[in-house]
Amino acid sequence: MGKISILGLIFFAAVSAVAQEYKAEKMFVFAVPTLSVATQVKNPIEIQDKLVEMYQKVSSFMASRKIKQIASGFAQFTRYEPGVAIEFEAGFPTQYEEQGEGEIIGGYFPGSTNFETLKDENSVVYAIHRGPYNKVRSAHSAIQDYIKEHKETQIGGAWEFYAPKKGYTFEPGEKPGDHQTNVLVIVKGLPK
Repeated sequence: MGKISILGLIFFAAVSAVAQEYKAEKMFVFAVPTLSVATQVKNPIEIQDKLVEMYQKVSSFMASRKIKQIASGFAQFTRYEPGVAIEFEAGFPTQYEEQGEGEIIGGYFPGSTNFETLKDENSVVYAIHRGPYNKVRSAHSAIQDYIKEHKETQIGGAWEFYAPKKGYTFEPGEKPGDHQTNVLVIVKGLPK
């Protein structure tokens, strides 16, 4: 696969893989500005409820400043040690670079709060998970297997993009990751 935007990846993922077999692939993505908020939990079962709370904070901030959300929500996991600490940011891609305020953080996907530090020679390895969020670790495992098999160098933690049933927002009672989760990890080098 060649160059693709994160929006293209979200669309591609939504119309591609039909089976729940995990196939990891490598691709290039363009940098996309984001707004997010950071937190920490100890137990993986706390993640979904915490995501809802985090999305509400970022959504309120964006609405108060009339900032446009251009894709569904994401989470970036910077530390994953269940029982000790699971640290992550959650938020939304935005149309333009935006400054955060207070606990709201302005940044970029993939993996930087400073656009100048993003390198064109980096790509992502991704896998698509469909179904309940409590089974998403299989997609993470497929990515790690790909990274080991292809001797890739991982940069930072995993990113998850959540595709709701329709549009960019979740219906009342709908939780992030219950339908489709696109899992991405940044790696050095361009796709071959």
